[in-house]
Amino acid sequence: MCRRPIRTPRSRRATRRARGRSATSLIGLSKNSANITGFYEKGPISTRLSYVWRDRYLSGTGSTTQAPVYTAPFGSLDGNISVKASDRVTVSLEAINLSGAHLYTYNDKDVRFGEINYWGRTVLFGVRAEF
Repeated sequence: MCRRPIRTPRSRRATRRARGRSATSLIGLSKNSANITGFYEKGPISTRLSYVWRDRYLSGTGSTTQAPVYTAPFGSLDGNISVKASDRVTVSLEAINLSGAHLYTYNDKDVRFGEINYWGRTVLFGVRAEF
């Protein structure tokens, strides 16, 4: 005689979905992400332009009184220009978040805003020297 556990329709649904989200949702893991980078180097000049994008992801599981928190899709455009001033000195200019993207979080549904983060565009100037 073969014994199999008795499964009800309710228990099958519970194993596939938990509180409205997939049982395979992992905190911080996007289903899709992409990046593309272009660069150019000739003589003393070096440039780089990079775009990074990721799909929405689960930021926090919530609790019995709070809904799960998701981060909306986000993309950022960054660039860098370097000039080799001499054999031992390189001057660089780097820009982060050139597109001025905002990072949004929401609870359960995208109409229930949690936070809107904007760090602005960042420009960095640097000098690298070898001694």
